[in-house]
Amino acid sequence: MEFRRLVICVLKNKCPNCQVGNFFSSSVFSIKHFAEMNKKCEQCGFDFKQEPGFYFGASYVSYAMQVAIFLGLYFGMIVFYHLPITSFIIAAIVLQLFLLPVIFRASRLIWVSLFADFKKK
Repeated sequence: MEFRRLVICVLKNKCPNCQVGNFFSSSVFSIKHFAEMNKKCEQCGFDFKQEPGFYFGASYVSYAMQVAIFLGLYFGMIVFYHLPITSFIIAAIVLQLFLLPVIFRASRLIWVSLFADFKKK
């Protein structure tokens, strides 16, 4: 797996196999439908629904991303600027709510990319 292709796949919402077809069927800004995935890639036929419970592993990726965000926010607000802990808690909750669709999508794309064979371009 090439790191450059993984980043492009996640940022552009593309198939991890061919980097052409869309992984999710709706926009990240669609609040009700941000989690809807295509069943398979319209270009290469890569199956996005690998098996039941496959995306449970994406919760570990999501957890790691959220810990990184919390630590960055903590060091930025508490350690460097010495702001009160209540402002950190409020900022963390608001930030996580706004980033929920992005983190959800990125974690699923990263997880499925770990098991996909990138086709050479």
